Amino acid sequence: MLRDRLVLICPACQQSTDWTADLEHCARCRSAHLIRRLGQVECLDCGLVAEPETSLVQVGGPDATGSAPGSADTALADEVGQALDRLLGRR
Repeated sequence: MLRDRLVLICPACQQSTDWTADLEHCARCRSAHLIRRLGQVECLDCGLVAEPETSLVQVGGPDATGSAPGSADTALADEVGQALDRLLGRR
């Protein structure tokens, strides 16, 4: 994850030195193998599940998020709500 967003790293970039330096890491085990679902972040290595601000440690790089705090969570909540409305036939 980078700036609270899931990112994919191409194999060529993964072969470069220290490609994880700018990624967010798990607060418990320092792994960069993180996924985000429904507003929570889970570490794929140690299994820690927590809210983004408590589960991640920013390592290196600038501290700019590029968006207002909570805007991504609000957008995700809206998207999930719309998906549930479609699934349950609500309008």
